Amino acid sequence: MTFRTLKRSTYLGLILLDFLGILMAFFLAYVLRSHIPGENYYLPAKPYFILSIILGIFYLFILHGAGTQKKHPFESFPMEIWTVSGALLKGTIIFMAVSFLYRGFSISRLIVVFHLFLAILFLLLIRLGWRLAVLNPSTRRGIKKRILVIIPHGKSAQAPDESNPASPEEKKFHFLKDNNLFPLDDIESRISKENIDGIELAEKDFYPEFILEAALMASRLRIDMRVKPDLVALMPMKFAIEESGGEMFWTAGRGLHELYPRTLKRIFDLLFSFLVLVILLIPGLLIAFLIWASSPGGIFYRHQRIGVGGKAISILKFRTMYRDAEKRLEAQPELHEEFLRGFKLKNDPRITPIGRFLRRTSLDELPQIINIILGEMSFVGPRPVVEEELPRYGKFKDILMSVPPGLTGLWQVSGRSDLTYDERVRLDLYYVENWTLALDSIIIARTLPVILFSKGAY
Repeated sequence: MTFRTLKRSTYLGLILLDFLGILMAFFLAYVLRSHIPGENYYLPAKPYFILSIILGIFYLFILHGAGTQKKHPFESFPMEIWTVSGALLKGTIIFMAVSFLYRGFSISRLIVVFHLFLAILFLLLIRLGWRLAVLNPSTRRGIKKRILVIIPHGKSAQAPDESNPASPEEKKFHFLKDNNLFPLDDIESRISKENIDGIELAEKDFYPEFILEAALMASRLRIDMRVKPDLVALMPMKFAIEESGGEMFWTAGRGLHELYPRTLKRIFDLLFSFLVLVILLIPGLLIAFLIWASSPGGIFYRHQRIGVGGKAISILKFRTMYRDAEKRLEAQPELHEEFLRGFKLKNDPRITPIGRFLRRTSLDELPQIINIILGEMSFVGPRPVVEEELPRYGKFKDILMSVPPGLTGLWQVSGRSDLTYDERVRLDLYYVENWTLALDSIIIARTLPVILFSKGAY
């Protein structure tokens, strides 16, 4: 089996399973509503069955348009959760709008609500099962997306690492090519011979004519093509294409520096904070008791960090260290030097056993909900830093200090402590300049599995 065969079977399989899942959700929603006392204004069984078929096809078009059967099954599962849920919600809103305007039939609103949640549940279970039964075993057998990286003569290239953990579903091959040579017959020949699924090249290495020819070839062969833009130094910035006087320009956005996105973000933080407080109040009280019973000292720990505008703020955390933590660290000079280099330690002697668990799961940061409600922090944002770290921010300090630090962030879901310091700074900068409410939601959704599997945490 090749990757193309796997992709085609996934596409067709998910279309069929999605349709069945949607019908099953309609049927179960109908049954649930029929057992709830109330007016019998929902449809009789036969018209409802016909409607479910029509709406099942309609939802398939919405899901297909969002790429849920072709693209997202090969991305991360949290991203797939977000896309599938969003597509089903969009379809439900459209259906409700049409049913409001067209009075030819009447349907219980409870059926619509039940169907939305059941459809999300069923379709996500279908996708999880497909990953476990089909995609993951195929990847382990070496069935991966084969990417041909085109490199012009004179460029030094390191052999691709086929076991790269950052992209375990891809296998890359390098192809040296003169950027002045047209047509691309030899590249096309290799694509056909080696079952290549996509090509990749860097914008700065080729003339625009070559990139256009390559794009047309990829379109004709029905393979993917991706171009690494010549904006590496500007990648954290949010750019859009604008036309002026018949010319095309990249224009830089302002991210979280505008009033509207900051206000929207603040409203989201407040609403989500109260929701989390209700859900985690009992677990929080249990954690507080375990800290009090396991080692001498207070339950909470206040740590001075830098907030908006460089102002010092006191961040609340559950205590995870011994009372004589600093003495324990100073007693081991090698570990003390390691801490000063990156402000992180893998085997920190200062941390209590319960504290190690809290840090690994990030539950020690639960009291920061209070900081979020007070406006000192946000659910998602740049990593909170101490004053000693500010010089390492360099010229990016003012930008990163212009927004509240976050309880989680891109750094949290992209490797956490496994990242270098410069990588963390670059991710925080990207977040500030490219903020959207959808990005916050995706980061929060991706934070949970990162915490559960304790990836990169210590």
